Amino acid sequence: MPQEDHRWVSSTLFRVGASGRLELRDNLQLWYHPPPPALVYNQAPTPHRFFSHSLLLWMPYRLWKVRLLCTNPTCTQHQLSSGGLHRRVRQVLDIDRYYNLVTETLICTKCRTSYLSWGQQILQQLDLPHRSEFRVILTRRYACDIRVIRLLRERGLGNSSARLIAQLKENHSEEWLQRVSRYTSECAAFMASQSLLPLHFQEPPKPPVVPSYKWLLVVYSRDILNRFEDIKANITSTYGSILKMDSTRKITKKLSGPAKGTAQWLTSIGNELGQVLISVLTAGEGPALDHMATGVMNRKQ
Repeated sequence: MPQEDHRWVSSTLFRVGASGRLELRDNLQLWYHPPPPALVYNQAPTPHRFFSHSLLLWMPYRLWKVRLLCTNPTCTQHQLSSGGLHRRVRQVLDIDRYYNLVTETLICTKCRTSYLSWGQQILQQLDLPHRSEFRVILTRRYACDIRVIRLLRERGLGNSSARLIAQLKENHSEEWLQRVSRYTSECAAFMASQSLLPLHFQEPPKPPVVPSYKWLLVVYSRDILNRFEDIKANITSTYGSILKMDSTRKITKKLSGPAKGTAQWLTSIGNELGQVLISVLTAGEGPALDHMATGVMNRKQ
């Protein structure tokens, strides 16, 4: 977690218990937002409130009291219990800033297996309304908000991954510069006031680093895998009264790596609404496509 978030997050989530130790507060909520900068400073301002990040507290077991089960076959679906907050905090890439993601550890008291609430084994046990509240796609090092990936779902309309990364870098840079401007203006105003002691101000944090477009494509592929069943259902339920078939080489020319040169044509069949019913990669365009066309026409009748 960034240094500027330590104080406000600890005071928001924890309290001193009867034993003198820190413990989680009651009535936790899903989202927390940092306190804004003060309107008037009687002491030298610090960059913490100017650069602090929001917090997503992902604790479905504690927030919604849902029943989560151990996925170990030897436990026969033993119910999990809370093990407290996980020590690792993830930073999630959003449209113009990062935000922090904190989760809880779930423990099976029978086999002592531990789970993280953001793992797929736990997310798959939630119903759709609660599952949709977790809008993060996790990778090994970074994490991405689903709002960023939605900008890539209509590929080919001037929204390539490289262009999106450039736009994200611009958004993050402008947001960071705006906060630097606010912080330095408060420091300048405080310096203009009379003071008997020399003033020292902390340096603002470094600008955020946006990952590469290759990482964004990895996240996009994971988003497709998460929606695979919905995509398959959408494709197989698309019908039409007018069928047309067209082949192109534009897609196959973009193949790289081991797949390069393995296909010459991309043949697609569409309906009168402009919807693509099926697409296949072929080594050539000829009578061999008749079997596919016949099968599609029989299925759509």
